[in-house]
Amino acid sequence: MRVTVLTGRYAGHSREIPSSVNPSDLLDELARNNENWRCHWDTATSQEELFAWVRADLMARIARALLFGRSVVFAEQVFSCRKGDRKDFLRAIGEVEDAIVTSNVMVRVASDEDDGPLVIEMAASMQ
Repeated sequence: MRVTVLTGRYAGHSREIPSSVNPSDLLDELARNNENWRCHWDTATSQEELFAWVRADLMARIARALLFGRSVVFAEQVFSCRKGDRKDFLRAIGEVEDAIVTSNVMVRVASDEDDGPLVIEMAASMQ
């Protein structure tokens, strides 16, 4: 998988990530530093790798938005938490994940801009 960092201290850097790297570890680190990134989906070497990166990407984007005071919008619901409140953050991220899982639809990120909400849209039914 190839990842390009879009903002922050490594903005513009693009790297091939070895399959030995856990995607959640890498993307969570970028999220904690409030850096935005782009995954190059066409560089995945297997379906398993692609699915692992897609899930990690979505969860890290949700975490980044909530950690830095942005809301998350999904299925006409708005999720947010108090900035710096770990307990409230865990509540909010759990609510977003529950809403996505119980929706029984595939989702994708529609918008992830630094000055607005993270918008997640329904892509297709999983039935």
